[in-house]
Amino acid sequence: MGSQTAVVSTDDAIESENCQIILVADDELDEEEIRDWVNLAGLQPRPELLFAPDKTSLFELLAEKAKAGTGLPRIVFLDLNLKSKRFGLEALKDLKSTESYAQIPVVIYSQSSDPDDIRVTNELHANSYLTKGAGDTQGQRFADALKYWLSLDHFCGAQDDEY
Repeated sequence: MGSQTAVVSTDDAIESENCQIILVADDELDEEEIRDWVNLAGLQPRPELLFAPDKTSLFELLAEKAKAGTGLPRIVFLDLNLKSKRFGLEALKDLKSTESYAQIPVVIYSQSSDPDDIRVTNELHANSYLTKGAGDTQGQRFADALKYWLSLDHFCGAQDDEY
């Protein structure tokens, strides 16, 4: 997969240009699931979803947003296994060590439930860690995490009194 950034928004009109989420994943199935799970969260206005298939695309997208003055995304969901675990960890490390992006909450989204993976991402300052799983609860866990993180900044329709 190249370093092209795919930008996809939910099907409803976006009421707030400051309510954006980036998913960094190299799997199109993840994109479809995340779109469904954002809808499940029931946020109004609905967040705009921005997709980046790799670290290079993520940083290009962030630079474009900074240059355009449109603000940073409210949260980044990062698949730990971008081609390999090493690439996901590099993306997290680079994101959290870049001063202008370090404050963006990063939620790791991974098939791994290995305690060492969780520990390492925690040491690299990931804000949360979600394990991909089977069944209906996975989407609800994602929606709950999304609402939690967005409730902290009051811009994307989540209310902190839900938590």
